[in-house]
Amino acid sequence: MATALVLRQKLDVVLRLALSGVKMTPVIAKYFTILVFLLNFGSWPLAWHFRVFHYVIPDHLSYRALQIRNIFTRGEKWRLALQDWNERRMAIGVNPFRQVWTYKWSVGIHEGDFLLHMSNSSYGATLDRTRMHLATIVFPTLLRVGGFAPLGAKHYHFIREIPTLSSYEVRATIATWDQKWFYTVFRFVKPVSAKDKKAGKRVDPSPIASTPLPINGNAEPEALMKALAARAATVPEHDGAFLYTDVHQFFFFLLAGVVVNQFCFKVGRITVPPALVFASNGLYVPPDADSAPSATGARPPYWEKVRAFNASTPKLRKLFAGGWRDTPPEDRWWEEAFAHGEDIRKARLELFTGSPDGEKKGGLVGTMEAVREMSRLPVLP
Repeated sequence: MATALVLRQKLDVVLRLALSGVKMTPVIAKYFTILVFLLNFGSWPLAWHFRVFHYVIPDHLSYRALQIRNIFTRGEKWRLALQDWNERRMAIGVNPFRQVWTYKWSVGIHEGDFLLHMSNSSYGATLDRTRMHLATIVFPTLLRVGGFAPLGAKHYHFIREIPTLSSYEVRATIATWDQKWFYTVFRFVKPVSAKDKKAGKRVDPSPIASTPLPINGNAEPEALMKALAARAATVPEHDGAFLYTDVHQFFFFLLAGVVVNQFCFKVGRITVPPALVFASNGLYVPPDADSAPSATGARPPYWEKVRAFNASTPKLRKLFAGGWRDTPPEDRWWEEAFAHGEDIRKARLELFTGSPDGEKKGGLVGTMEAVREMSRLPVLP
């Protein structure tokens, strides 16, 4: 009897614990669901839109604040206030061949894959918000008149993993341009740790802006990407940052370090020369570019001409929308702006197009031309 009683008591205890567990399950599930929901905040509805466009919102708020502060201001005083507001948002005097724009990000739970690395698709989402912020710095005047920069091509080189929950930087540079296209390079790097910074670990700066990439101009995109990655591996970042370029293969994929984007500028359906857009926003290559200690210099000598256009939105839009064609060659200040960097521009352009004038279609452009040609072939039933 005693044994049966003890057994019954134990069964009663087990039953009560089981019932308690059943009652607690909805509570645990609820809090677990909330936790998963919060950890994946980057995947919420409209989260992508906020992360991309939150760079534009401060500009709109700043402009509205300017209007409120100058609600009773008219004439020349208002023109000068608006001019100052516009110019504070521009990269005036910046040498595009030497400037690097840095963006600090981290890999959230929602951006990782099943191997706890940043997933391939997350690179595109990161570049969406990086490009938007770069646009507000490099060509705000084009945005002001309703222009935009459609993405023509994007080429990745997946070469090393970025672990989930780790921090990294995207370093953006303007590579080169022709009369229609311009090319940007985005490098995914691991920043120098606080410990290394404290220890003073650095490497000597190197003139990467004036050094052509070691690759033939007729190379295919994959060859170009490998050359970019190899060059980045042998030419360290100026502050000692580590580029994700050590080849590391795990199962069936490689993870990224270098991305090349190809853009053009548009106002409606009209293409705007990249040099015109860059120069109208203050970018400039000075005569002493090779010896200048910084990528940022003084105002360009033609800046008063730019101000004359920027003072009138209709006049600026007319210039972008084809008015530049009516300007005599000797008065094209946007070509004068980059005359001292012409050798760099042509050397880099040859890597992407196959020739410094862009007529020979090699590299990235040649590959896309081949795809277009194949798309015109008849489809057999």
